[in-house]
Amino acid sequence: MVQKLWLPSALAMLACACFVPAFAAEKISSVAPIADLVAEIEGQVKDFETNLADDSKFKKKSNARAAGVLAALAQAVAQSDEDAPLKKSAADLRDAALELGKAGSAADAKKALEAVKAALGGKSSGAKVEYEWSKILDLHNLMEEVQSRDPKLRKVIRKDTQDADSGRHATVLAVLGLALEANPPKDKQDKKDVESWKQFSRDFTKGFAELSVALKSKDAAKVKASYTAVGKSCASCHEKFKE
Repeated sequence: MVQKLWLPSALAMLACACFVPAFAAEKISSVAPIADLVAEIEGQVKDFETNLADDSKFKKKSNARAAGVLAALAQAVAQSDEDAPLKKSAADLRDAALELGKAGSAADAKKALEAVKAALGGKSSGAKVEYEWSKILDLHNLMEEVQSRDPKLRKVIRKDTQDADSGRHATVLAVLGLALEANPPKDKQDKKDVESWKQFSRDFTKGFAELSVALKSKDAAKVKASYTAVGKSCASCHEKFKE
C-alpha cells in the first residue's frame, strides 16, 4: 500500500502548536458522521470501565489523555449539525469527561466515570454547548494520542488489513484536528501566519476524515491518496512553523 508513511510528520506538526481560544470552521458532519462519534464514545466508555476494574492499573497520565479524547468527541457531538439522542446531553458528557481527566486516583476516576455514564444515558444539567476547543486537550496529550494511534493506522495501511473498525482511529484524529485548528503558535500570531495555520489544520482534519471513509470502504486507492495528502500537509506545516 503506502510505501512512505507520513504520521511522524504529523507529530512534528502537532509539536509546534500552542493553545489560544478559537473555533473550528468545519461542519462537524464533514469531519465525522454523528453515528460514528457516538459509537466511538460508547466504545471509549467501555474501555474506561475495563481499565478501572483493577485499581492497581490506574495511571493518572493515560487516564487524563483518554478523558481528553472522550471530551473532544463529546464536544463534536454537541456541535454536530446532525441529530442524535446523545446530542441533548453531549455538553454534559464533555464536562464529565474533563472532570474524569482530573482524577488523581482510581477511586476518583470511578466516581467521575459514573457522571460520564449518566450523561451518556441522557442525563443533562444544562451544560452549555459553546466551549473552547483549545481547553479540551493540551498539546502533550494530543501528541501522545497521535503516537498511540499511529502504529494501528500504519499496520492497517501497510498490510491492507481493513475491517469494520479500521476507520475509527482516523476519525478520532480528524476530531482532534479541530483542537489543532484552535491553537496557532504563540510566536506566529500575525494574520498571515494564523490563516496558514488554520488551513494546515483543516487539511489535517479533512485528510483524516477522508482516510476514515476510505478505510471503512476498503478503497485502497483512496486510502493511499488520503494518507499521502495528510502527510504532505503535515510536512509543509512543520517546514513553515518549526522552531
